[in-house]
Amino acid sequence: MSSYPAALGTTGRRRMLKNCWYIACPSRKLKNRPVARTLFGRRLVFFRSESGQVSALDDCCPHRNAPLSAGEVADGQLACPYHGWRFDRQGRLVEIPYRAGTPPDCSIHQYDCVEQDGYVWVCPGDKVPEEAPLVFPHLGLHGWTSFRMETLFAANVEACLENFLDCPHATHVHRYWFRTPTAKPVMAQVTMLEDGAVAEYFQEPREKSLVWSLLSP
Repeated sequence: MSSYPAALGTTGRRRMLKNCWYIACPSRKLKNRPVARTLFGRRLVFFRSESGQVSALDDCCPHRNAPLSAGEVADGQLACPYHGWRFDRQGRLVEIPYRAGTPPDCSIHQYDCVEQDGYVWVCPGDKVPEEAPLVFPHLGLHGWTSFRMETLFAANVEACLENFLDCPHATHVHRYWFRTPTAKPVMAQVTMLEDGAVAEYFQEPREKSLVWSLLSP
């Protein structure tokens, strides 16, 4: 079942989902070149300043609409590939090559982004969450194994959320990959939160599961 308030409608749910943190890319992937990503149909570009801070802007130069992600990062500034216009991490125009004097007052929309747990997170909405992204539990702790998966899904974010939260379907759709149809009782602990719930499963059967056999210590 969907956990989104039905009264909000599709537009309201999508607006609510925009005002959340999303992983843009692994931190190690954002080095000396800009990285392009698309969220909610909007193209964004990510880059690092000279001090290593991450920044996210609209991936479009206001001069000739060229994609800034096709440009380069020079001295911590993002340079357009078409005419070389440079923008700082706040999206302000700081230099126009071959033009003397102070550049005109021009800027690109900046999005809030942070680095945490080895990832670059961004909020594509107009209302930044009051709290930082949720910390990955048990990440890097002894006795725990973590894995990362990067996949392109031909579905909207609502369908993807429901798919990942729907554990029983893996027994039939992904049989022997993640779960097997083993008739064995499983203990579960459910913790209620203000905006949802967390379910933790114990002694889940993993016999004949390819993924678990690869990830188990």
